[in-house]
Amino acid sequence: MLMTEPPTSHGSSADAASLLNSGANKRQLGQLEEAVKDLDAVLAMKPCDVSALWHRGKAKLQLGRLEEALEDLDATLALKPNNAVALWSRGEARRQLHRYTEALHDFDAALILKPKSTATLRSRAETKLLLGMGGEALQDFDAALLLKPGDLDLLQCRAAAIDKLAQMYQDLDTTALALCGAVERKFEESSSPPAEVQRLVLGHPNIPQSYLKV
Repeated sequence: MLMTEPPTSHGSSADAASLLNSGANKRQLGQLEEAVKDLDAVLAMKPCDVSALWHRGKAKLQLGRLEEALEDLDATLALKPNNAVALWSRGEARRQLHRYTEALHDFDAALILKPKSTATLRSRAETKLLLGMGGEALQDFDAALLLKPGDLDLLQCRAAAIDKLAQMYQDLDTTALALCGAVERKFEESSSPPAEVQRLVLGHPNIPQSYLKV
């Protein structure tokens, strides 16, 4: 007797494998909504299928459904903690959710498992830049370029990082000059700097410590 109904949650392993292949291929082709439907069907039959969870999480990440993607990627890593690609994908979801410190932890873990992943090096560099770790970000971009010399996309990202760092230092210099001006005005009023001004200035890399001498 021929089956006339679509596969149910009790579908065969062959059904699940076929749908998994279909979902993975559709994701790679950019047919993301259709991919999610196929992968939903796989997970209805096999809720702990690691590949289906990762592909669905990745598809949802590409669709911008970040919280849902994070759920699938958490489930993937609960089943397979040393999956470097899933760690990178979860880091990307966390980075886009502005959970930068958590994202950095995922990228660090992924690079321990797969140290020559240029995609993860780039993601970690971009995250470090957002966390104000400019020097370390450039080191990661340089490491990625050693693996893929002349890669135009990486070169453009590194150049953008340098521009951003230059702006950050320019802003820091402006703040430093403003604080120096405040110290000078206070010196005009008193022979020694008030405690609150001294506290602000101490240790600031761009303010001459001579301002603190009395």
